[in-house]
Amino acid sequence: MYEEIRSAESFRDTHLSLMREMVESYGGNAYRLDWQASHHENHFYEFIRLVTSKVVFDNPKIIAKTRRPGTQKMVALAIQHALNRWSRDVQIRGLLERLFIQQCFAFAATQTTMVSSPWMDPREESVPRWPMTFEIEPDRFIMDPLARSFGQARFVGHMWVRSKA
Repeated sequence: MYEEIRSAESFRDTHLSLMREMVESYGGNAYRLDWQASHHENHFYEFIRLVTSKVVFDNPKIIAKTRRPGTQKMVALAIQHALNRWSRDVQIRGLLERLFIQQCFAFAATQTTMVSSPWMDPREESVPRWPMTFEIEPDRFIMDPLARSFGQARFVGHMWVRSKA
C-alpha cells in the first residue's frame, strides 16, 4: 500500500507541475505589460471571471424529498430548511467559488465532517455538532492513479498535520 501511495503522489505531482505557471498567467508576472483594452488575451482570467458567477451564483438551495411522503414529509422539510440555513450560515458560496477556481487549474477536493457548533457553550454536557466543509489543497490530495474515474478509485486520501500538544 505504501508504494501505491507514493505512486499516487508522483502522479499528482506530475499533474500539478504546470499549475504554478498557470496561476501566474492568471494575473501575475507572466501577463504582458503592453495590454490594451481593445484585445483580451488573458484567457485564464477571462474564462474564470465569466464562468464562476454562472456556476456559483449564490449559496446552493437544497431540496429534500422522501420516498414516504405520508410519514416522513415533515422530516424531509425540516432537513431541507436546516441545510438551507446551514449553507447561509457557513457562507458556503465562498468555498464553492475557491473550489471552482481550483478545479479550473487542476482539481478540487473537500472534506465534510461534524464539528462542535460555534454558537453553543462548550462546557455543556452534550455540545451540538453540525457539518463543516473544509478545502483540501491539491498538493495534499491523492487518488488511485490506475482509476479512470473517481468512482473506480480503490483509495483516495489527503495529508494532514496535527499538533502533538
